[in-house]
Amino acid sequence: MMVPVPPVASTSSGTTVGVDPEDSRQHPLHENSEDTVAVNPASNLAAGIAYDHQTGRPMTKHSLPPGSVTPGAYSGAPGANYEAVEPVRLDVLGPSSQPMQETPPGQIEEAEVNTTETLEEKKRNPVVMGAAIAVLVVVVILAIAIPLAVGGENGESQKKENNQETSIDKVLLPNAPDSTWESIATDQESPQFKAYTWLTLDPNLATYENWQKEQRFALATFFYAFNGMKWRSLDPQAKNEWLSYETNECGWGVFHRGPSVNSVYCSPGDRATEIKVREQRGLNGSVPLELSLLGSLQKLDLSDNLMDRNLTDLLPKIRESKPFQSLELAFGCINCRLVGSLPPELFDWTNLQVLDLSNNQLSGHLPLEIGWMTALVEFIISQTQLSGTVPSEIGLLTSMTSLGLYENQLSGSLPTEIGMLSSVKFLYLDENQLSGSILTEIGMLSNVEILALDENQLSGSLPSDIGLLTSMTSMDLNENQLSGSLPSEIGLLTRMTSMDLNENQLSGSLPSEIGLLTSMTSLVLASNQLSSGLPTEIGLMTKLSFLSLSRNNLSGTIPSELGLLTKLTGLYLYDNQFSGSVPSSSCSNLGLVEIIVDCDTEKFPVECSCISSKCLCL
Repeated sequence: MMVPVPPVASTSSGTTVGVDPEDSRQHPLHENSEDTVAVNPASNLAAGIAYDHQTGRPMTKHSLPPGSVTPGAYSGAPGANYEAVEPVRLDVLGPSSQPMQETPPGQIEEAEVNTTETLEEKKRNPVVMGAAIAVLVVVVILAIAIPLAVGGENGESQKKENNQETSIDKVLLPNAPDSTWESIATDQESPQFKAYTWLTLDPNLATYENWQKEQRFALATFFYAFNGMKWRSLDPQAKNEWLSYETNECGWGVFHRGPSVNSVYCSPGDRATEIKVREQRGLNGSVPLELSLLGSLQKLDLSDNLMDRNLTDLLPKIRESKPFQSLELAFGCINCRLVGSLPPELFDWTNLQVLDLSNNQLSGHLPLEIGWMTALVEFIISQTQLSGTVPSEIGLLTSMTSLGLYENQLSGSLPTEIGMLSSVKFLYLDENQLSGSILTEIGMLSNVEILALDENQLSGSLPSDIGLLTSMTSMDLNENQLSGSLPSEIGLLTRMTSMDLNENQLSGSLPSEIGLLTSMTSLVLASNQLSSGLPTEIGLMTKLSFLSLSRNNLSGTIPSELGLLTKLTGLYLYDNQFSGSVPSSSCSNLGLVEIIVDCDTEKFPVECSCISSKCLCL
């Protein structure tokens, strides 16, 4: 019969020793080793074979001490019952006095053959087991790697398809800049890619002309660039109707119960002329260069969105886009909580016509590059923290009609070049720290209508050139340190409706030419050092509704001509040295609110016949 034998190996001397199937050196990676010697003394036990120390014979499972071998420890079938193993070498005798029986030659040959076969089989068992484990490991690795590889290939394939599709479909947007296509091809998170994808899925795409495809794409890019999916109106019932396939883009907007203030506005030919998105919580981002595709765009208003960012992040890289620079645009971001300084690249926007960044937290100086923006019509950066001087380059903005730099921290003298702003109509430099005198060049502002230099530190006298500002309707110079007398040329300002010189150090008498200001409705000369009496010509200012001459050194009798000012609602003459009485006709004015005079003083008593509710005595 065929008998199982323990795994053996031949040494270089021909001796057979037990082989440990767990020995790492028998790993398939070492199967070519010439001398494989068991190094584990318990190798035979590990292989499931035990020997009788007295007989030297292999022991069967039944002859082993209890617990010495566990079922299935051998590399055969789990739980196999082993028979006694006969020795295969006839010249080996154990310590027993009983000699071993001879085996017939035929059986010896059969045993040798079977032993050889069994030996080879046993040798193969560890290799087969190792190979099986290796195959299993490979299968597991492939099970993990193949989906990843396929996914990666799919991703790369998708990218290639996208790139190919982008390249093929450039005809959709013939005027889109190269930077747009680069973003579409390389960045699937970009506003450009999202807008492009949205556009290509439009079921009505084939019906649009090229300009409308570009218009819808540009507006969609703007929407994604400013996080449009997260806009939340202050009105909880507002409806966001941007990016509707079924709606003309001129009807896009965030609509409220009342009139919408967040919409796209178009010309009669459906060309977008204005984008106004205000008061949207969650609105934040950067102005996309793709707006240059909107050739008719005139206004972009992002006011009242609290973005907490600087202008470099908000505005695109204008220097990289000539088409964007050419936009004749009005840009406003009032109350956007912008921070930082004015970047020089902002002034590369040379065709910009209106820039309004009021009520932010901007700081730093006005850059010299401001002179590059020669197309500016309105430049308003008020209620911020700008400091330093007004650069002389501002005089290059000869097209400007409105300059508003009020409520900042600007200092120093005004440059003489300010006189070159011959087109300016509204000049607001109030509430700063400007010093020096009012320049004679101010008389060159022949088109100025409103001049506001109040709450500064201006000194010196009013130049006579002020009389050249014949278009002026309002002049506000209060809370400065102006001195000297009012020039008679002030009478040339016949269109003037309001003049405020309160809290200065003006002295001398009021010129009689003041009576020529027949359009005047409000005259405030309080808290100065004016002296002498009131000229009777004051009665010619019949449109006056508010006259304040308090806290001066004016004296003399109150002229009866004051009674001709039938539209007076407020008359303030207290803290002077007047005498006489308030004309009774003044008390009959239907719109009269109050008259305040020094009627209770012993030295300069003034009588007031008006009822006590209208005539207050100090």
